[in-house]
Amino acid sequence: MRKVITNYDNLPQPEWVEFLVFMIACLTGNLIFPDLPFTVLQLAAKKTAYDAKLVLSKQGNHVATQEAEDIRVETSTMVKKNGNYINDTANGDVAKLESSGYKLAKDHHIPVPHGYSFSNGDTRDSAKIVVPVIKDAVTYLGFVCEDPLAENIEESDWVRLRMSTSTTMVATGLKVRVLYHFRYCASTVDGETILTEPVTFSIQ
Repeated sequence: MRKVITNYDNLPQPEWVEFLVFMIACLTGNLIFPDLPFTVLQLAAKKTAYDAKLVLSKQGNHVATQEAEDIRVETSTMVKKNGNYINDTANGDVAKLESSGYKLAKDHHIPVPHGYSFSNGDTRDSAKIVVPVIKDAVTYLGFVCEDPLAENIEESDWVRLRMSTSTTMVATGLKVRVLYHFRYCASTVDGETILTEPVTFSIQ
């Protein structure tokens, strides 16, 4: 199911402001999303406050610099909550998602390649993950991220799993029938391997 990206924390300042302006414009009068957790007026007020602090910051006001950063953090939280609401309301409808002004996440739903195994764990919110062997591995380290991934997957909210000395890892705190992405690397006698490409799974 297609979704929008909800995390824009790592965008450079100019791009973040550009996204904010475009998103506010798209949501103004948008009847598809009538019950946003944070209204367009609240978002616009945050942007106005951010712009004012940014002007002072560029004049060398260090207090204003920190205040601008605090406003950006607060605004990003609002953007994420609105984004989650948009995803829930649109229910995968691409036209509705695009009307929000949020960026559409890429469809990363790819088949699980040979050698992976995903199954329900010992608790309802956990998954047992078995990965392909990496030659000379001493320990394995996995990462899990709830769908959707950011356009740049490195900017996604990856959660680090407990390190394992075997090819079996356990992910906890998961939601039933929600799509997750998983990737891993290994520490070998020659150093750490690069992270694998993400694969998808869910628990039932």
